[in-house]
Amino acid sequence: LLVIGAAAFASPVAAGILLFTLLPFIVGMALAGTAAARESRKHFEALERLSGLFIDRIRALPALLAFNAEARTAAEIARASDELETRTARVMRTAFLSSAVLEFFSALAVALIAIYCGFNLLRLLPFPVPETLDLPRAFFVLALAPEVYVPLRRLAAAYHDKQAAEAAAPSLVVPAPAPALRVRLADGPPAIRFHDVSIAYDNRPPVLEGFDLTVRPGQIVALMGPSGSGKSSLLHLLLGLAPLSQGQIELGGLKLNPADGLAADIAWASQNPVVLPGTLGENIALADPTACTGRLRMAADQAGLTSPLDRSLDERGGGLSGGERRRLGLARAMLKRAPVLLLDEPTAHLDPASEAAILGLIRDAARGRTTLIATHSPTVAALADRVVRL
Repeated sequence: LLVIGAAAFASPVAAGILLFTLLPFIVGMALAGTAAARESRKHFEALERLSGLFIDRIRALPALLAFNAEARTAAEIARASDELETRTARVMRTAFLSSAVLEFFSALAVALIAIYCGFNLLRLLPFPVPETLDLPRAFFVLALAPEVYVPLRRLAAAYHDKQAAEAAAPSLVVPAPAPALRVRLADGPPAIRFHDVSIAYDNRPPVLEGFDLTVRPGQIVALMGPSGSGKSSLLHLLLGLAPLSQGQIELGGLKLNPADGLAADIAWASQNPVVLPGTLGENIALADPTACTGRLRMAADQAGLTSPLDRSLDERGGGLSGGERRRLGLARAMLKRAPVLLLDEPTAHLDPASEAAILGLIRDAARGRTTLIATHSPTVAALADRVVRL
C-alpha cells in the first residue's frame, strides 16, 4: 500500500490500476490458501502413516521374515508410499496454482501500467483522463509497479509455510500433564492393599474386577493365572500405567490412586526391559540418574552383568540375550532405592540354567522390600511367601 501511495503522487490513475489488480489477487490467494491448508493436512497425515508403518515393520523384521510376510509388508509400504506421493503432488499443484495467480496479476498490473503510460505519453488514449503524464512521472510509475507484488510474493511463501505448520501442529502439540502429587511414604517396606479393584481399558470389558488383596510389609507375593487374567495390569496399576475404574489402593496406610505419583517409590522390572540407544551404564542409570559409577558397577555385578559399563547398546538391545535383558531390568531394580519391587514375568522364555540364576537375583532384589511378582513359573512362585491365583 505504501508503494501504491507513492505511485499515486505521480499518477492517481496508475495507482487505481494497481489497486484494481490487487483486489482479485487477494481473493485468489484466499481460495488457494484454503485449498493449501486442506492438502497440507492430508499430506502430513500420509507422511505420518508411512513413517509409523515403516518404523513398525523394521522393528518387527525378524517376525516378518519368520512368517514369510515380506511381500505383504512390501505391498503395504508401497501403498502408503503411493498415497504420500499423491498427496505431495496435490500440495505442489496447489502451491503452483497460487504462484500462477500471483504471477498473472503481477504481469497484468505491469502490462496495464505500461499500456496506460505509453498511450498517455503519446496522447492516444481513447477516453479522457484527469492527468497528463510526462516521461519522468511515467517512468517512475512503471518502475514502481513490479514492486507492489514483491512483499506479496513473500507473504504467499510464508502463508504456505504457515499452512504446513498448522497441519503438523495437532500431532506436535501435546498438553502437558498435570504435575503428579508426590506422596511421601514412611521408612521401610509398606503394606499394599487392593480393595474391590477393577481395571478396564476404554469401553472394553474389565480385565480385573472386584479384586481384593493385602500384602504385608516386606512380603513377597506371586500373582499367578492364565494370560489375560490381569496379573500385569495389576502391576501397571501401581505404576500409573493402567486405569483404576473402581476400588481403592492403599500403600503404607495411605489411600492412593494411580495419579499420585507412586513410581518414585517403586522399582520395576518388566519381562522386556526398555533399552535406549547408549551405553550399558546409561541404561542402568535410568533407575537413578544421580547414581555414581561405583553404584552402577555394583548394581550390574549384583545382577550378574559382567559387561563393561561403556558397552554400546542400540534400541533393540544390541546383542543382549533374553537373560541379559532381564538382568538389566533387575540391575535397575537393585539400583533404585525403592521400598516396593514389581517384577513382571522375570523368567519367561529362559532356559533352566538362566532361570536358576535369575531366581537368586530375585531373592537379593526383594530383600527388605514389599514385592509383587507376576509369573507363570511354579519355580518363581516357590520363592514367594504367598501365592495368589487370579
